[in-house]
Amino acid sequence: MYSLRSIAKTASSTTRLNTLNFARMSSTLTTVCIGFLKARSD
Repeated sequence: MYSLRSIAKTASSTTRLNTLNFARMSSTLTTVCIGFLKARSD
């Protein structure tokens, strides 16, 4: 049976990974959008 502490630790590390992945993905999307808008404005 899992202890509550290990569950909390696993959940927090998973949340941290998801947050990093989301930040990386959103910054990539922002870069793509900016490049697309610049290409259209030229």
